[in-house]
Amino acid sequence: MARKITQASYGYDELLDYIETAPRNWEQDSSVSNTASESWDLGAGYEGALKLARFGWSAGREQLLDATGAANKSWSNCGVELVHDVVGAAPDVGAYLTGDPYNMLNLDDEAPAPVVSIAVPVAMSCNVNARSFVNAGAGILSACQALEAAGYSVEIRAYMGAVSRQKSALLNEVTIKRAGGIIDYDAVAFALTHPAMCRRLQFAWCESLPDDIEPDYYGYGQAPNFEKLLDEANISADIILPTVEHVATPADGLRRVVEASNGLLDDIA
Repeated sequence: MARKITQASYGYDELLDYIETAPRNWEQDSSVSNTASESWDLGAGYEGALKLARFGWSAGREQLLDATGAANKSWSNCGVELVHDVVGAAPDVGAYLTGDPYNMLNLDDEAPAPVVSIAVPVAMSCNVNARSFVNAGAGILSACQALEAAGYSVEIRAYMGAVSRQKSALLNEVTIKRAGGIIDYDAVAFALTHPAMCRRLQFAWCESLPDDIEPDYYGYGQAPNFEKLLDEANISADIILPTVEHVATPADGLRRVVEASNGLLDDIA
């Protein structure tokens, strides 16, 4: 029998609006009541997580620097001449973070950019340390820059989700970056590298769901196998990343993306 999947889909700002205004229907309230700590949510707490999601996590941008060097290596291999300017097709993360106004990259090739879609799980086990989530996200952002510098247009979709022992599942698709858009590094740093995206915002979304499904998700369920769950939901992407487990360094985070990229990122491995 097919698994019942409760699905939702939001733009990033739309999700934040929903979380701030939707009534909470579950008795569980871990989005608010769980104690903030460095290992759980980098000490953000619920209100702090909403503020970071809305206005950007400036400290998180520094995590990108560790991954930028690996992404830069792809530029010399992609056969596209890159020119720095104040406007352009893709950001140079290193230049952006150091305040250089010439932080955008122009591509000589004016052909329409092929789209690469990346599916990023943000749900994770309670046993995963917050730093692993940061390192995984840094690798994702590094790979996105490499792809855009090589002439691709990247679409980033984050997936919140959980599975229950009753063979049901929750799945929430959140569009972080649309194809053709420029990455907002302040906002995306939170969405893809901060553990509170899962441990505060995903929990808050779950708590807004109908109360009759809560008994299946005490403890908010289990982190799913997202490749399998997306397949069941008939959702496809060019790169589907695995659920975050232990990711020791940003370089390990990048390797996760390379391994899932079907050869698109072999030049940066």
